[in-house]
Amino acid sequence: MCGASRDRFVTPEQADRRSRVVSTPVADRVSRLHSEPNLGSWCFRIETDQGPLRVNCPCAFDTTLKPVDAIFFTHKDFLRASRRYREH
Repeated sequence: MCGASRDRFVTPEQADRRSRVVSTPVADRVSRLHSEPNLGSWCFRIETDQGPLRVNCPCAFDTTLKPVDAIFFTHKDFLRASRRYREH
């Protein structure tokens, strides 16, 4: 879709080996979850009165992230990562 060649992308396994997910507070009850090094994902964890949720999913898979009750997506590119979190 973006026009980049296949060699510009990393596999999920490659991302897991070289990345970790970092949480950065951005507002009261809202944190941005992003990969270090940055893999270009925009993900947020929001603490609501009904429970925690995410908007999108980090590209990197990190088993230390706390689970959430729901994930909302801004576009389909985050679906693969979310399946891995759901299975975990």
